[in-house]
Amino acid sequence: MALYLWPGLVRWTMLCRRTQWRPAEVERAADAGGERAVNDSASQQIWEDQERLADRMAVPAMPARPPWGILRQPHPIVDAGRYTLGWQDVRKIGHSFVVLRLGFMDSIKVLDHFPLTEEGWADAWAALVTLDANEAGAFRQALEQKATEVVTDAAEPKRQAEVYRQLAGATLTRFPAFRVQVLAGENLVYTIGSRDDVAKTDSARLLGPLPGAEAVVTDGSQAWSPGRAMFLPVGLAGLATKTMAHAAVIFADGTVHAQTLDGNSAVRQAQLDAVRFNALVSATPSPVPVPADGTDPADRLRKLGELLEAGLISEEEYDAKRAAIIDAI
Repeated sequence: MALYLWPGLVRWTMLCRRTQWRPAEVERAADAGGERAVNDSASQQIWEDQERLADRMAVPAMPARPPWGILRQPHPIVDAGRYTLGWQDVRKIGHSFVVLRLGFMDSIKVLDHFPLTEEGWADAWAALVTLDANEAGAFRQALEQKATEVVTDAAEPKRQAEVYRQLAGATLTRFPAFRVQVLAGENLVYTIGSRDDVAKTDSARLLGPLPGAEAVVTDGSQAWSPGRAMFLPVGLAGLATKTMAHAAVIFADGTVHAQTLDGNSAVRQAQLDAVRFNALVSATPSPVPVPADGTDPADRLRKLGELLEAGLISEEEYDAKRAAIIDAI
């Protein structure tokens, strides 16, 4: 009987091996198919939600081409996160916008590419939003900041030329520890910038008016100085310290211009400059405040006297108005 059944059993085993079929595996395959169907449905829903999100997010302005041109290697427009947009000279296609994934060790993977047109830019933006809406938001902010910097950089030469015109030949009192200088006569505080007499530019920036400003130096803290430790015995190397502090100019409107002081000599120089700066502030007359109506108090007092002489107001009214004008100064 066993010999009779043996050939059939062998054929059955070979058939199962060829078809890779097992009864339990059939059940598991059915369950997996159901899970894949559920996963496909969820993925489709997520995709549709991201497409709707892409439609809601307005497309930012298309950036100008880089001045160095578009190369074969993909180049990010801005480094805003893991996913970003860039340029690439794609083989057989030409200049394109590309969706990039930035990886470890500055690796770049091109996920998709679009024509270098307004429509292609809109499609590339939609692809980025669909890929990761948060990364798209970070990309937009970085792109807007870069556009602002481009506008600022374009206006910078004109600004430096104007500052050079204002400061050329003028009397300037410098306070090196605070990196500021005061323009005499105008009583304005500028940073100490780089001056180019050939190009006639000065990178100094206006900080604020001198009246009401104050120079301060913090107490500082002690930090270990490797340079001093080199000249001390090994056992005393721990005693090699230096003073770290900050020097700041505080203006009347609350703005602060601060500098870091590294070392004892820098702190001593800042303390001397603070005394000189504050003495200059004390010697500078404060501007007479102008009333809200824009008239000068001296003019108002003069007109008030004319009204009294003309008999248009009484002595009591004159005294009351005069006291009010003086109190407002």
